[in-house]
Amino acid sequence: MDEQQAFEDQDVAEPIDDFPQVDEVNLTKPSEDEAEPIEAVAEPHEDVDFVNTVEPPLDEAPYELPDDEEDVVTEEDDEVEVALARAGENAAAVANSASQSLKEGLEAVRNVRALSRQHADARAQLENLRRELDDAMEILDHRVEIERSFDQIYEQQTTEIQATRNAIDNATADMASLAAERDQLSARLTALRAENEEALRPYKNLLDTAKGRADDAAVALADVRRAVKAAETQASDATRKRDSRVSAANRAVDNAQERLRRVQTELDKLSGDPDAPITALPKMRDELVTERAHLDDAREEVEKVIAETQQAVEEAQARLFSLKQTLESAERVAEDTKREASERREEYDRLYKQARAAEEEINNAIKERTASIAQLAKTREEAEKHLDALQIVLDEAIDIHETPEVTKQLRDRITAGQAELERQDREVKNLAQSVKHLRESTRGKRILFFAVIAAVVLVAILLIWFFATRSAR
Repeated sequence: MDEQQAFEDQDVAEPIDDFPQVDEVNLTKPSEDEAEPIEAVAEPHEDVDFVNTVEPPLDEAPYELPDDEEDVVTEEDDEVEVALARAGENAAAVANSASQSLKEGLEAVRNVRALSRQHADARAQLENLRRELDDAMEILDHRVEIERSFDQIYEQQTTEIQATRNAIDNATADMASLAAERDQLSARLTALRAENEEALRPYKNLLDTAKGRADDAAVALADVRRAVKAAETQASDATRKRDSRVSAANRAVDNAQERLRRVQTELDKLSGDPDAPITALPKMRDELVTERAHLDDAREEVEKVIAETQQAVEEAQARLFSLKQTLESAERVAEDTKREASERREEYDRLYKQARAAEEEINNAIKERTASIAQLAKTREEAEKHLDALQIVLDEAIDIHETPEVTKQLRDRITAGQAELERQDREVKNLAQSVKHLRESTRGKRILFFAVIAAVVLVAILLIWFFATRSAR
């Protein structure tokens, strides 16, 4: 009921668009032919024996009530029939009254909704008329202002248009001049690059030649250094071999001298011993001669080894000495060629930087011209847009000045529009009052209509709940 009351209290200016669409149903009183099945249902007792519900055996006769009992049953049946008939009549009357209430409630809802929609349409039309009138008045004010200041506007726009055209012409001429200068500088830059390349070519050749000599000298120096290192190794090997052989020969001499001393000592012992065997003394003398010969051979071998190895050492040292002299010469040549290549590089770099500086100066001048041309193009484009805007304003002023009849027609249309606006405003107010009156006069019928619908929905929910719980059991 609170929701229904809130629905009834809605602003009359708002259309009722949220109602569910209710199809028309036949709520009239049922005819007598349609009510006949109810009467037929109310008379089941005429065909059913409520006293004796058990069939008698086939071999026995059916039981018959006494006459007085039959009279009692007949009177009770008559009373039941009368009660059922009265209940049917009362139910029909209630149904007829409920259907009539539903019909009246539905009709009231439809009427309120239709009138609310009509009011909303009228109000929307009023807003459209107001906007159109405001737009027209704004246009009229603009035309009146233009017409009042036409001479001033014409002179101002004409002067500014001419100045803008002059600015466009000046920008175009400046762009052409700068483009010509840029082209001249580009041609000059191309020629200067060719001249610089031709002038630098001899210095580049000298640089390449000096660099080639320096590279060759560096390679030769590396080869000589490897040869010197190899010669040093050979000289060291020759000296080491000489010392080794001389040392071996000297050890052989020392061994021979030691054996000779032992033999001489033994011979001296035998010579002083009278008991020594006669044959022993000659043998020792022969052994002494042999050892002296061995000692002489060992000394000769020392001299021979020294002579042989000393020659190899001297040859290795002579080769090493010669290679070291060659290394010193190669180092001087490498240093000289490296210095010459460095000087040629510095000379070429200096001349190259000078040439590139001259080229860069011209290139910067070309960039400046190009940037200036771009800026002038942007300025000209903006001036052209401004010129178009000025021309539009001037054309509009001339058109308004030459068509006063359009201004008069617009003024007449505004006057008519104001009248139409007032009429539409009155109509909106009248419709608002009508909607309010209709709502108040049909409030009870609509409340009853929605209450019946809510009751039906509630009964349906209860039935669904009842059958659901019963099936769950």
